[in-house]
Amino acid sequence: MTASWNVFADHDKTILIGNSDSASTAAVDRGHLKATFHHNLFSNLVERAPRVRFGQVDSYNNHFVAGPDYGYSYGIGMESQLVAQHNAFTLPSGVGADQVLKKWKEAPVTTDDNHVNGRRTDLIAVHNTEVPTEILQSGAGWTPTLRTKVDPARAVPGIVDHGAGAGRLR
Repeated sequence: MTASWNVFADHDKTILIGNSDSASTAAVDRGHLKATFHHNLFSNLVERAPRVRFGQVDSYNNHFVAGPDYGYSYGIGMESQLVAQHNAFTLPSGVGADQVLKKWKEAPVTTDDNHVNGRRTDLIAVHNTEVPTEILQSGAGWTPTLRTKVDPARAVPGIVDHGAGAGRLR
């Protein structure tokens, strides 16, 4: 499944990949959930952009604009395989880059070339420094192969903010 050039705005629990952590769900979901999110605007969301369980998710070239109730963007769940690269995060004062990732279960994640408020930021390192009780491991265990064009993270806010949404032709 691919979701591209959408606007997700003003929502609490936005996207969930995978059902629950139970053994019966694992048997159904494991190896079957593959999703790509690119060039989407996530604006004023609280959490789950997305939260992942048992899924292989590629998230690149998205712009996340946090509001006052921001909780997290990426939820790292049971047996998730999240690759989050070349994204831009616009966070308000008082919201730190350590909030972008939320660890629910042990699962490695790949995060490269992401920018927070215009600055290149190692999301895993920031998370592990600020939330030492929930250490994340690097390396999701796979490399996305279906990307056609990847824009530099520093250009993502301008590209996505002007191109995402209904009725816009690309």
